[in-house]
Amino acid sequence: MLLASPASSNQTSQRNHSHRHADMEIPDTRKIPQHMEISNNNINTRSSSGANANAEQNTNYSRCSEPQDSLHSRMTPLEESHSANGNMNNTPTSCGMTSALEPAAAVVLANSDNCNHNTAGYCDVDRHIKASADEANSSPPTSSIVTESHAGNSSVCSSGVSSPMQPSHINQNIGSDNPNQSSLEFPRPNRESVLRRLSEALMSKSLTKINLSQRNLQPSDARLVKLALLQNSSLSVLKLGYNNLCDEGVVKLASGISSHSKLISLDVGFNSVGNLGCAALSKAISSTVRNGGALHTLYLAGNNITEEGAFNLAQVFKEGNGLRRLHLTENSIGPGGTKVLMDAIAENEVRSNEANEAGLISASTGLTSTQSISGDSIHITTRLAGVEELFLGGTGMGHAGCAAVANLLRKTKSLRVLSLANCCLDDEDAAVLAAAITENCKELPLRRLQLSFNNLTSKGIENLMNAAWGLTSLHELQLDHNRMESRGAQLVSAVLKGVKTLKRLDVGFNSISGTGMKLLMKTVAESASIESLSISGNHIDVMSAKAVSYALAHNKSLKSVFLDHCKIPSQGQRDITAGIVSNSKTSLEILTGFNIGGNAVSLGLPGTLGKWPNEQVLKFVLLMWNQMRREQKKNSHENQLDP
Repeated sequence: MLLASPASSNQTSQRNHSHRHADMEIPDTRKIPQHMEISNNNINTRSSSGANANAEQNTNYSRCSEPQDSLHSRMTPLEESHSANGNMNNTPTSCGMTSALEPAAAVVLANSDNCNHNTAGYCDVDRHIKASADEANSSPPTSSIVTESHAGNSSVCSSGVSSPMQPSHINQNIGSDNPNQSSLEFPRPNRESVLRRLSEALMSKSLTKINLSQRNLQPSDARLVKLALLQNSSLSVLKLGYNNLCDEGVVKLASGISSHSKLISLDVGFNSVGNLGCAALSKAISSTVRNGGALHTLYLAGNNITEEGAFNLAQVFKEGNGLRRLHLTENSIGPGGTKVLMDAIAENEVRSNEANEAGLISASTGLTSTQSISGDSIHITTRLAGVEELFLGGTGMGHAGCAAVANLLRKTKSLRVLSLANCCLDDEDAAVLAAAITENCKELPLRRLQLSFNNLTSKGIENLMNAAWGLTSLHELQLDHNRMESRGAQLVSAVLKGVKTLKRLDVGFNSISGTGMKLLMKTVAESASIESLSISGNHIDVMSAKAVSYALAHNKSLKSVFLDHCKIPSQGQRDITAGIVSNSKTSLEILTGFNIGGNAVSLGLPGTLGKWPNEQVLKFVLLMWNQMRREQKKNSHENQLDP
């Protein structure tokens, strides 16, 4: 349905913000509480006549850190989350989440003068490391190096500002004698001190997680990491991303992996690993599986693996394994490599499905067990699991590779995440993928579909959206950096209305404007499921800003809205701010693109807000409306007692 034309200017006043545009009404900001007193314990609302809107306010709110949105333009957010955190059990987004696999206690290798651990199972990892005051003042703090251990209940943490590709670790002291003691920040330890501390930590023989990402490790350092594998039989997570291990280092490491049965997650992304290292890893993984291993997650993103390496990985799947998450982003495996790998995964998927349907119980590492209790008996059902997350962005798969991915989509019953970002896909490829999704929509548990940085127009988007209608579990759809324009946005808005499970939508940098933006925002306003929306990179003029304002004034579920690089004029920014502030049931926590504090002040809110970051202003708006509801409830109760 096309929207009505805007009302004439003589019937509408921009000063009082009661515009009508495309069936959308910009909220009347005169109804917004004009002033709130902020103290340490109370928030009091007063009418504008009895308050000085520019009076100085006292607050105990802490400044919220801005979300890091420095994703590499050729990588998907989920892949980038891997690069920073090294575990796809973490959630893709711009914030860190703790993996369920992590043990309760941790030892953090900090650059500290006196960090003695007397608890059983912990080693004195920092006893011989001295950090001078000059080093502390001259070197910027960075993220800590973390190892985790089953034993013990105390830790020392070192954290700080990390590189743009890696979120900062949270400062914390687990099980510390002084729970109020804040963690210290230290300069980034050099490679030699990192290796020295790792050598000392190996003595505990109870490490379960090692994170040595971004530590400039060289091929010769792989020997020590291999020793860590051999000395710690319970080690389950090994993160070595963003180093310089190369083929030589990975070959050394592979011999340790082959005999390690407890390793479930391995990250060697961005290490200049080529086909030789990939072949060694593939043989090690196959050996681990034969020895009862359980490697589920393999990160190889950003390396130099080509078609030959893909053939080696394909052999792993042909032999049967438990790999559930495979990251190959930015490896030039080409059409041939993609095809042989997808065919092997599809073949393994078919075997798993047949075994599950036949009720066979296997000792394979790709098992998912469920228990049910009936009377006095316990029934255990064991199912073979296929690949659940597949990242193939920037692999140069071409039409042949895309057809192979479509063939997998027709057969899989386990694939939940599929990333095909930056694969030069066009409308023809979109039609092939859409047909496969439609054919298997009843069995396909797809939750995240990422098609960013491709060449999809509204024609390809139409085919994909028709297929998306049949998906019952789709949570995230990323279509940014394509060429859908306004017609494509209209098609996406129809899916947003029909797919009730969709929580995250990214249509940024698609040249959306006019009618497309209006229809999309009208659907967003009515959606009860959408939590994150990005329309960054689309030009938003004053008329489109009113549509965005309408959506933010009525939506109750949105938590994040991204408006970067939208060239929003000042009046449009003010209208959008008015929509946010007028929504008494808003859930908005993050908004990017412009500062809303100054606009909020111009609408009559306290002058202090002009100096606050957006997250803090949004918290204030939430508290303001909550306070009003409490006062209204209190007044209503008093009126009932004393009519």
